Amino acid sequence: MSRLLPKLTSLVYLDAPLIDLRQFKLLNPAVVPNLQTIDVRLLLHGQSGRETVELGALSELAYFRCRLETSSRHAQRLHTLILDLPNLTTFSMGVQESEDTLDAFCTVRMPSLTHLQLCGRHPKTEEFLRLNGETLKVLEIFNTPSSALWTWCPHLEHLRVYDDPASVFKSLPGGQGHSFLSKLYPNLPVLNSNIEKAMLLATDGFEFVDFSQFPNFRGVHIRGLRGRTRSGRDIKKNPTCDSFGMCMKKWGIVVYDGSGTPWRERAQIRRGR
Repeated sequence: MSRLLPKLTSLVYLDAPLIDLRQFKLLNPAVVPNLQTIDVRLLLHGQSGRETVELGALSELAYFRCRLETSSRHAQRLHTLILDLPNLTTFSMGVQESEDTLDAFCTVRMPSLTHLQLCGRHPKTEEFLRLNGETLKVLEIFNTPSSALWTWCPHLEHLRVYDDPASVFKSLPGGQGHSFLSKLYPNLPVLNSNIEKAMLLATDGFEFVDFSQFPNFRGVHIRGLRGRTRSGRDIKKNPTCDSFGMCMKKWGIVVYDGSGTPWRERAQIRRGR
C-alpha cells in the first residue's frame, strides 16, 4: 500500500460522513504529490458538534466534485471546510438544491477555478462567486443570483442556466458590457413534451435584452429540444421557436439544438434526406 499511495491520482469516496473527510489530511503526505481528482458524496448523519474540518493543502488537485447524498440533508448544517486548493480548475456541487454543499465551501479560495457547477439558490452563492468568480470561464447554475454575475465573473465565456435564463441579462446597468460571453445554454423544462410551453418559459424576456452589451455573444444552445421535435419543420412551425430564432438573428446570434446543429441548417439536413 505504501508503494501505491504516491501513484494515486483519483479518489472516489461515496456515502462518506462529512466529518470523515479529515482522513484526507492523514493521507496527504503520501497522496498530495499526484492526487488530481476527488469525487465524493457526503452523508450528514454522525456529525459531531465541531464547526470546521481542516483538510490542509491539496496542491495538485484539479477536479473536485462534492455533493450531498440527496436523502440526508434534513435540517442539519454542514461543517465549514478549511483547505488550500491552489490549482483546482473544476469544481462541482450539483445543480439540485438537495445536493448543495456550498455551506462547506463558501469561504474556500480557488484561485485557478475555470469551471463551476452549483445550484445558485443558496444564500451564500453571491459570496462564493465574489470570492472565486474572477477566473471562471464556464458556469452551470440552476438559478442565477443577479446581473451582478457579470461583475463577479468578468471572464465568463459559457453559461448554462436552468431557470429563467433571460433574467441575468435584464437588469444589466446601462453602459456596462461583458466582452467574453460567447455561448448560452438554457435548459428546457420538462412539460410533457409541450414544446410551446417549454420554449415560452426558456425564452421569456429575451426580446428586451440589449445584446450590444455582449459583443462576442454568438450562440444560444437550447438543451432539451432533441427528441421533442421530429423534424426541422416542427421548429419552423412552432410560433415561439420561430419568434425566438428571428429575435436572435437580428443580433447576429445563432440558435442551436441540443446536438449543436443550427436550427436552419437542421431543417436543411432533414429536407435533404
